[in-house]
Amino acid sequence: MVRIIPKYNGDYFEIEFVYDQEITVPELDYNHYLSLDIGLDNFATAVSSRETAFILEGRGIKSYNCWWNKRKAKLQSTYDKQGIKWGKQMRILQIKRYNVFRNFIAHILCSLKAIFYNYNTKYNIFHINFIK
Repeated sequence: MVRIIPKYNGDYFEIEFVYDQEITVPELDYNHYLSLDIGLDNFATAVSSRETAFILEGRGIKSYNCWWNKRKAKLQSTYDKQGIKWGKQMRILQIKRYNVFRNFIAHILCSLKAIFYNYNTKYNIFHINFIK
């Protein structure tokens, strides 16, 4: 199935391809864990009950967000002086930020999926803990 979703009042469209996929569940060992700690400088830190730990770095996206906030504040200041609430440059800036964050999250999720799959097939880990 294909879904077409208009974004930003029809400025552009997102196309989503939706399909069904059968999932096979392997034999699991319920005594082993993989814990994730979501953070600021490090996007996520993981530790397993079996072997090693790994870190997914998040400093790049944090730095981009800092730049974006400064750029937005400067642009908003200019708009306030002109008596404008919203403009084309602000919309472009927000679309760019949305795309950068979406790309980052997609890459992280792809990495986590590969890591979880490898851990699960190698160690048969069942429980995954998310720590706030």
